[in-house]
Amino acid sequence: MSTTIARLNLQNGHQDALTDSVLPGYSDTWALSPRGIFFLGHAQDRAAIEFFDFSSDREEHVDDFPGNLPQIEMSGFAVSPDGKRLWVVRADPMPSDIEITSFRPE
Repeated sequence: MSTTIARLNLQNGHQDALTDSVLPGYSDTWALSPRGIFFLGHAQDRAAIEFFDFSSDREEHVDDFPGNLPQIEMSGFAVSPDGKRLWVVRADPMPSDIEITSFRPE
């Protein structure tokens, strides 16, 4: 039920909390990209796709989460190899339980 994503320095063992905004129960719903971490959080009392930017050490709102949340422990995010798409497990009765969201180019 943790809401924190932390970074561990493997050389000295020091741990830094990057964000404590992960939606409770969805601690497995995050994905690492070269620029930062996408995670399931909340914005304005709604589930949302959030992004922690490594260069600014800040969180950014990407979009509201589309549809209903999947069951806890049955969720997940994945970033495409080119870093331009996020794959999201969904619970809606849709033709597919995976939705691809495109991001603005760098």
